[in-house]
Amino acid sequence: MNRIAWFALLVLGCSAAGVEPIAPSPADGDACAVMCSRYRTLRCPEGKPTPLGAPCEEYCQGAADAGVPIAGPTECTSAAQSCAAVDACG
Repeated sequence: MNRIAWFALLVLGCSAAGVEPIAPSPADGDACAVMCSRYRTLRCPEGKPTPLGAPCEEYCQGAADAGVPIAGPTECTSAAQSCAAVDACG
């Protein structure tokens, strides 16, 4: 399942009541920027804005802030040669 659909299901279908979110690392913003840039370079649909117009970086950072980091290590995502390879980094 692609990251956008997974995140939407998580946000819309799950309740996190009573669960402490994991604090995002300071590098989450950088990881999101690298991941989204790579998605766009590879012309992956995940790099496009959401149906409501939020850019990739915004929903990626929102997920990280909610304790659900979806961006992988920058070393992996920046070297990925396909959309599936970027997905596998996360």
